[in-house]
Amino acid sequence: MAQRDLLALSKIDEFATWAKTQGFEREPIRGPYEVLRLRFEDSPPLLYFTRSTSLSGGKPVHATAQHDGAQLVRRWIRSRTK
Repeated sequence: MAQRDLLALSKIDEFATWAKTQGFEREPIRGPYEVLRLRFEDSPPLLYFTRSTSLSGGKPVHATAQHDGAQLVRRWIRSRTK
């Protein structure tokens, strides 16, 4: 299930820097909705994307992550609270 409330768009670069220390490589994004693409060795990439507008019509605040991507964000959040 997609998680839409874990990763703030303002923290994308900080998260990507941390992910690099965990062995992930940042790849160029593809398409207008992707905000981050991370790959670990030869695995399929983890994609983070956003909507064009929020449900209220404003600017989106969070990135959406699928299962594996959301788990990585949770690891990052736990590492920040230690």
